[in-house]
Amino acid sequence: MTILDFIEFDKKLREANARLRAASTKVFVERRAGRLQLRATLPPKPHIDKPKPYQQQVTLNLKATPAILAKRCNQGEKNGCPVRDLLFF
Repeated sequence: MTILDFIEFDKKLREANARLRAASTKVFVERRAGRLQLRATLPPKPHIDKPKPYQQQVTLNLKATPAILAKRCNQGEKNGCPVRDLLFF
């Protein structure tokens, strides 16, 4: 990706997070190591000894490109749930 691609991606990422925030989902999309991840407060996994939900990252195994981000977010909004289709595609 070129510098312009990163700038475009960051803009789309901010827009996607604004839509998620507006929908009161409390989920955020992030880019790490060229991949998309979700950050959310989720219940602890069964093998974790934490009594309360805590902030976790879920790797989506999708490349962090503007086209993929736009496609996933548009599909989620079209179906009425902006997070579900980011997770399950």
